[in-house]
Amino acid sequence: MRTRILIGGLAVIVSMMSCEKKETVTVDKDQVKAEIQALEDAYASAMNNRDALGAAAYYAEDAKSFPNEEKPLVGEKAIVEAMERDIVAIPEDHKITYTTNEVIVSREGDQVLEIGDYILTDRNDKKVRSGNFFSVFEKRDGKYVCIRDISTPDSPRITE
Repeated sequence: MRTRILIGGLAVIVSMMSCEKKETVTVDKDQVKAEIQALEDAYASAMNNRDALGAAAYYAEDAKSFPNEEKPLVGEKAIVEAMERDIVAIPEDHKITYTTNEVIVSREGDQVLEIGDYILTDRNDKKVRSGNFFSVFEKRDGKYVCIRDISTPDSPRITE
């Protein structure tokens, strides 16, 4: 009988220990948004400098990208190949910018959903194309990397 009471008591203690609240993490949403915007700025800079490998630093090695009107790109190699193709198709005097409009951050801050837009302009800063995107980031080794993204144009391609 004592053994059952002792085992029962231990079970209650273990149960109570496992129900303890985890340490609350305070996430600064503005700071996370600034970090994500910095990643977008670096990505745009690499693309504008025609550096597909530099732009690939935005992505996790196991990322999946869902470009408009194409099959999903799976992994770093496929994403880099698509960026190299895209860079060649864009005139050298055009510039792309990405803007982080909203971030939805997980409670722990280890995942972020970004909602943003992009604009491609010509040498006269005239809009050539624009669109919207969603990106999902995961914090790995202390920094955010994109694990999934999807984009779509919000207007037809404008011809010069």
